[in-house]
Parts: sequence; structure tokens; C-alpha cells
Amino acid sequence: MKGGGAMKKHGVLKMLALLMPLTFFLMSCGGGGGGSSSSGTSTPSGSGSVAVVLADGPSDEYDKIYIWVTGVSLIPAEGNEAPVTIFETDQSEYGHPGVRVDLLEFRDEDFVMTVKDGVPAGKYSKIRLEISTIETEGGPCDNIWIKLPSGKIDLKPREPFYLHDGGNVSIRLDIDADKSINLHEAGNSGKCIFRPVVFVDIEEGAPLKRCPKMVNGTIVELIKGQSGTEAFIIDLDRYRGRLKVELSESTAIFDEEGVFTDPSALEVGQEVKIRGKLADHGVLLASLVIIGELVDLSGEVESTVDSSNIFLLAPFSGQVITDAQVNVGVQPQTLVLLGCDTSGTSEMIVPGMKARVFGKYGNNVLSAVTVILEERKVSGTISSLQDQDSGRLAIIEEVNNGPVEVFIPDDTPIFLLGGKQLSLGDLCIGQEVRVSLDPTVPDPLTARVVFVKPEKHVGEVVSIDYDQRIIVIDEDRDPVTTEDQREVYVPIGSKILKSEDDDEEQKEFRSFNDIEVKDYIVLFGLTDCNDSSVFNAFFIVIADEFDDDSDDYYDSDHDDYLPRFVLDNDVHINLREGYLDQSLTVRGNNFSLTGQPGAMECDGDGWTSIGGDVDVYGNSAKFTNIKFLGTVRVQGNGAEFIDCCFKDGGPIHSN
Repeated sequence: MKGGGAMKKHGVLKMLALLMPLTFFLMSCGGGGGGSSSSGTSTPSGSGSVAVVLADGPSDEYDKIYIWVTGVSLIPAEGNEAPVTIFETDQSEYGHPGVRVDLLEFRDEDFVMTVKDGVPAGKYSKIRLEISTIETEGGPCDNIWIKLPSGKIDLKPREPFYLHDGGNVSIRLDIDADKSINLHEAGNSGKCIFRPVVFVDIEEGAPLKRCPKMVNGTIVELIKGQSGTEAFIIDLDRYRGRLKVELSESTAIFDEEGVFTDPSALEVGQEVKIRGKLADHGVLLASLVIIGELVDLSGEVESTVDSSNIFLLAPFSGQVITDAQVNVGVQPQTLVLLGCDTSGTSEMIVPGMKARVFGKYGNNVLSAVTVILEERKVSGTISSLQDQDSGRLAIIEEVNNGPVEVFIPDDTPIFLLGGKQLSLGDLCIGQEVRVSLDPTVPDPLTARVVFVKPEKHVGEVVSIDYDQRIIVIDEDRDPVTTEDQREVYVPIGSKILKSEDDDEEQKEFRSFNDIEVKDYIVLFGLTDCNDSSVFNAFFIVIADEFDDDSDDYYDSDHDDYLPRFVLDNDVHINLREGYLDQSLTVRGNNFSLTGQPGAMECDGDGWTSIGGDVDVYGNSAKFTNIKFLGTVRVQGNGAEFIDCCFKDGGPIHSN
């Protein structure tokens, strides 16, 4: 059946995706930044240093998330002052401008982006991050171009932070890929949108939480003392600036042949790899320095060290040695490190641990200079919990290894991924967890720290009890039925963020009272262990789902995108011909959708077709040149269908 009326020409699509494309959500920890307790508005004189490190939480959906960073700068609190550049580059890597960083590589350690001396002391209100490109491996956006609406993102703390003369500020940008809802297919456009959640820690002094990854660079200056070389300065690789490295009596130094040596072997022009911790004033305190190019091999330990001082390592793919197993030789002088800087012994090398080995390869043996061990981790779903003296015994079902028993002592730190601390009583059957094991207690397997993966729910707010802090959301957005409605409790202290129209500025936290009926929200939390009908939301994003006024985000190459939900009034969409395998729910008034007319008969080609059901609750909706292959239900008043085709003869009106 076709409706009557004139046909209009195809126009240009102006629209936004279900969620705002590029917004970084900010958690300003440590009281708002280095020296934020200072009062007054005067600008300090002099200069200090700023360290910028990148980190990330785990993601089950993606194997790799690459970003290319082209610049980092600080925005002074006084609006008339120019940004202060901390890092910038015009170099390219892997075909794109900027330094490429795999976010998922930094789950447990930090990537030192840059350390900048001579930064003007003063009061700063924002951190600006500039990104040129984003790519992924695995997940829904694998091999799909990812839309980056703006390469400049301003992260705005709740309060300005201060850099004092002679002081040091450390900025950690922790991009939480698992919580970010950050990569999703934009309808049927074949494109994806980048939308991460970023927690920003601003600390006065050194970043103390985690140690950095191995730092690579070239020695450009030796700093001598009475006893010889006490420190040196390197040019960080990939044009990331310079870094001062300090040595101590306990620093282990190995030369190009893998032989233990002393600081006198260091020379200007040498390529070095350094491991250690960032200290105040942007200095790296080295625990390990490797001169030259030794074999660098990472993998999973498959055996303990035997009587011949050999253990088996299964290398990860894509490395210089491609054998399924490698014999690694451990000698008395081999340096064994656990975690960041903890010295260990060869007895700590046990199956299941991840290891990074530096050494010389020959005669079918990798003779290890250094073995850096990661704690063994157990990841999976809790299938059983038993109370025991001083703790609980958990059975965790790993995907590939089956059930694993882990004892969790009463004093074990337990966190929801994203930062909230939990208690042992918050653990229950069915939760997904990642457990880091205590290497000093090989039997029974004993937890050192437990991370719980949050559950995620998305929907529209249909009611709010502000006194009891309870909201009800509709997960299928259908006001007629209540089958998919969920009651949510929002504990005091939960983090609530608001996604705004401006993709270039991070917005502040909101309060529970800022949530309103009809808000589209994303919830992260846990089902209550004692009452499965209660969901506790610890992290909430109030999302601007659809905005028709932003030409900057979407241009004419997105003419084939249709959102599944439209909440705003006065939204107007034009589509090319083609089949859209989706449903559509319209809640806003004065909505219009114009498609491409096909052949005169409805079974002909060339139509703009919608495969799923269409529900119209708003008033004055108008559809032109659309072929509906599902059921069309109309509850709003004044709906028009011009030159449209229907599967069942026409729309169903129920108002």
C-alpha cells in the first residue's frame, strides 16, 4: 500500500548517534591536583616540571585499542593566557601522525608519555589531549574506520590545580576502555564512534600508584659525581622529550653482551632500556639499565626452573622468536624482578605467570640477564564461595582452564573495576572477577587483590525517588510494558557524569538530584548478593542521546545512519536508499524521516527500507518515501505517512 502526497527531493542528513561521540569523563583524584589547597588567584612566578603518563583498565571486548597522540598541553585558568605545550610531535608512526599507544597494554603499568621541565608555574584549569587517529583489533570495530569528531579534547577538573615554582605535578590519564561504551557501530554506516571514559589523577610530586613500563631512549648526557656517573639524561624514543635517570648502588646494569657491569660502561650515544619509578621533579629512579639490543621476549611461563637452571617459556605471537616453547636459562647473576621493583628469586618463576625476559640467545637457550615477572592472574566467573577461617574459598571458572580454587583472605583488597573499593561480603556467585595471586603463597593459590567486573545496564529513566535514591529505568524504552523495567539503587558516593553537546570539553560530576525522568542513562554496578532484585549503581552516565544541531559531528557521508531511539523534539533525518536492519522508537514531537523512493510498486528496488518494528509515541511525526518491513505502531497524534509502503497494509493506531 502506498500513501498519497507529493514526493520530496533527497536532502542531507544532520544527526548524532545514540550517545555523544567523543566525551572524556573526568575523575580528579587527590584533592583536585598538585597544591590545589593553595588559596588566592595570583599567578606564581618561576617554573616546575610536569609528567604525563597513560594507563588503562582491562577490556574483554577488544584485543587492541590504538590511539595516536599528537599533543598534550595545559590550559591556564586565566582565559586570556595561551595553552602551555607539554608534548607535541609532527612525526608519524604506522602511517598516522603522532605517537601510537596501545591502551590495553597498560592495564597494570603506566606508559610515560613525556616529562617536561621549565613549565611556567601557575594555576591551570584543563588538560588538553590531542589525538589524530584511533584503530582497534578485535571487537565490533575491527577493520572499520573509527570516527573521531574532534582531535582536541579538554579534560576539566572540578577545581583548578597549581604548579608551584620548583614543584612537580604528575598527570595520569587512565582511559577505562571497559566502562567507556566508547566504540560502537554507528547504525549501518560501517563506521564507529570513539567515546571513552577517562579518569584523571593529578598529584603533586611523583605518580606513586604504579610503576612505568620499560623506558627506551638514547643517552645524550652523563652526570658525574665524586664516584663517577651518578645519573644521565636520555632522549626518549619516538620524539617524546628528555628524561633524567638517576642511579643508585642497587641499580643493576648490563652491557650489550648481557654481562653485569657498572656505571662506567655508560656512554653518550648508547641505546638503553630502563626500568624504575618516577620520582619528584620528573626523575626516573632506575632499578635496571640494559645497554644495547638484547633479545626481548615476553610469554607465559610453562614450567618451574629445573636442576639445569632452565624453565620453559611460551612466547606471545609477533615476536623475534616464533618457537612454541623457548628454553630460558637462569644463572646466579640473573636479576629477577616481580611487579615494579621487588627483587625475587628463581623459585618465584612458576607456571601461569607472564614473564618478560632480556638475554642472549644461542645454542637453543635464551640466557636471561633479567626476568621480569607479572603476578599470576585468575580470571573468570565465580561458581562457588565457601566461608573458611580468616577468609573465603572461591571456585573461579576460567574459560580455557576450567575451575580454579583460590583462597581469598579477609584482608584482601577488593575493587570494582573503575576504582570503588568493595568488601569480601560483596563477592557472590555469578560475578566475573580478575584475581592477582600472591607469589609468596604458591599453595593454596591465594589472592593478593581482587577486581570485580561491573554489570552494565542501559535505559530510560521512568521514575525517581529522590529520598530513597531509587530510580526505575526501562531497558527496552517501551512505556506500554513493564517487563524490561529495572529498579536501581544509587548509593551515596556513586559517581554520576553528564555527557554534554560539546565534544571538546569534559564535564564535571553531577549529583543524584540532576537525574531526571526521560534521561537516557548508562549504569555500572553490581546486583546485590542478598537480594537479586536490587541493582546497586556505582557509576552513572547521563547521556545526551540525540542532537540534531551539531554539523561538526556528522556530515553528508553519514546519510545512511538512523538511530534506534529519538527522544528530542524537532529532529529531521534524510536517508539514502538501502536496507536498515533495525527498529525505531520515536518519543520526540515533530519528527520527520525522508527516504529514497523506489519503484512505483512496493516490491520493487531502490527504497529506503526499515527492517524492524517502528513505534511512534511523539506527536506530528512525518514519514516520506519509507518502506516498512516490520510492524508500525502509532500512539502519538497527527502522524503522516507520505508515499510509504507497509508490510501489513498500514500503521496500527492505538491512541
